[in-house]
Amino acid sequence: MRVSMYRRMGCVGLFALLAVAPTAPARARDASQADLHLGQHAEPEIKPGQEIFPTCTRCHGSDGIGSPDGSVPAIAGQYARVIISELVDFRPRYANRNDPRMERIASLHLLSQPNDIAEIAYFVSTLPRRPVPATGRGDGLSQGKALYQARCAGCHGTSAQGSERRGIPWLNSQHYDYLRREMLYATEHRRPNMEKAHAALFQNLHQQDIDGLADYLSRLPPK
Repeated sequence: MRVSMYRRMGCVGLFALLAVAPTAPARARDASQADLHLGQHAEPEIKPGQEIFPTCTRCHGSDGIGSPDGSVPAIAGQYARVIISELVDFRPRYANRNDPRMERIASLHLLSQPNDIAEIAYFVSTLPRRPVPATGRGDGLSQGKALYQARCAGCHGTSAQGSERRGIPWLNSQHYDYLRREMLYATEHRRPNMEKAHAALFQNLHQQDIDGLADYLSRLPPK
């Protein structure tokens, strides 16, 4: 049965998601808002998303749990709002996220039909979650937990469960290597869609702080 993303998310939450990183030029920002608007108003179905999903399995695995080495994130069960937003950000003309593989996927494979991004996001959001191997050394968990509760829990939740309504991703049981890399990208101004909200949070963090934070999050059970 066709399920409207608009009806499932509600009007207020929908338009709250239309904000993008202020680093993008105004014209690109307006275009990305239009793409987000299109994706969020689409009416996704399970089957079309399931048919698109093999494009994702090459990197994210047939179960959506990511790569064995932890460099590719788990996406199974991630909120559809989050997936739509990230796919739009990967489009090169917006330059809000940088990864050659994802830029190609977001620009070519997911543009053939207006509903494609919504369809794949909805399907991925229905995949079951499971814990991923924690690859950190385990010696910075106390510091990582303290940092998380002090600087991150206000938005991502006490258990790093995120918020579907607010379009905030869950971080619990995400791959250590991926989390560590993306936090470093934010501190190095290599991930524009995180800079404004996270620059102050990551300010003055040392490498061992980021390692401990990523390790702590990777070991939390999926909620």
